[in-house]
Amino acid sequence: MKNLSVFTLLFIIGATFLFSCGSPSNNEAILSTLDEFQKEFVPDKRIAVFNVIQSETSDSITVETTSQNAKSAIEEFLTSNNSDNITVKLLPDSVLGDDQFAVVRVSVANLRRDPRHQAEMIDQAIMGTRLKVLKRQRGWYYIQTPWEYLGWITSGSLEIMDETALNDSWSPDELVYVNSVDTRVFDSANTNSGVVSDVTLGATLRFIETSGLYAKVALPDGREGYIRATEIQPFAESDPTNGLDREALITTANRFHGLPYLWGGNSGKGFDCSGFTQTVFKNHGILLPRDANMQVEMGTTVEFADNFTNVQKGDLLFFGPNRNRITHVGISLGGGKFIHSSSYVQINSLNPDDSDYDEGRRNSLQVIKRI
Repeated sequence: MKNLSVFTLLFIIGATFLFSCGSPSNNEAILSTLDEFQKEFVPDKRIAVFNVIQSETSDSITVETTSQNAKSAIEEFLTSNNSDNITVKLLPDSVLGDDQFAVVRVSVANLRRDPRHQAEMIDQAIMGTRLKVLKRQRGWYYIQTPWEYLGWITSGSLEIMDETALNDSWSPDELVYVNSVDTRVFDSANTNSGVVSDVTLGATLRFIETSGLYAKVALPDGREGYIRATEIQPFAESDPTNGLDREALITTANRFHGLPYLWGGNSGKGFDCSGFTQTVFKNHGILLPRDANMQVEMGTTVEFADNFTNVQKGDLLFFGPNRNRITHVGISLGGGKFIHSSSYVQINSLNPDDSDYDEGRRNSLQVIKRI
């Protein structure tokens, strides 16, 4: 077996011994073994799949995973133990055929933990975002975002396609980027005409032609309309050699000032703390991970002075009970000032002499990172 740790091999040997002794708890032993495989190959289930599904009518077990290494390890485990009650399914699901891609067709698509509207909203993806499709269930698709987050989105929010159609209809060369926090695509080149759709900052549309003060654009599902030409700009892939324009980054962050806090929010409709930082940086060509305790692993650590004079605009400030439990993130405005989403997007200070000093944040500041 390739790429397996000594721990995993020893665990398989132990499980083999357990099964050979005819234990009455074979299913429990199998589930325990699968749990160890999950910890080894899919340690973070926010960004990779490892689901163990037990049959309600038999002792059969199905394992769904996006990890080829996990699949190979389980299959070798099954061979070693002559076990035939486990099926391993590698995602994307084969029933999808070639339709394993999607583009968000609405202004903001909500990602939910489970395929139902009452389930927790864990993230959002805005119009034009390209997604991987892993499986479908009734009117929902289980997808993975470009930042690897997993969640369920309603079918009505997506344009499903194969890879060829994706590259043909949504080529970066033909795309434009919406630079307005919140605007509209209209039926005609007139703001008094009907609305085709709302769009938010960072959305991507396909450019067709210029029409006076407007641009004719196409949405991912083929709908066409007009948007003010000043509200779009050419789409450009990230170029890390250009460096980060910190002043421009702060300008973008300030444009969201006052926007309400929204758990799972990651768009111009509302933010949680890490959705805010991800959106701001994404609009400047840097794709951060989704959650604060993921983002803290990025960049280089800034050993900050007590007065924060060495902290630069655009540095990320991470807060929590301790370094191993980061629960909040904000963006430095330089020195002790920072902007973050907490109740709403607001500015606070780490300096006790400032009127907007936040003692709770000062006491819970754990690390500062420079991207």
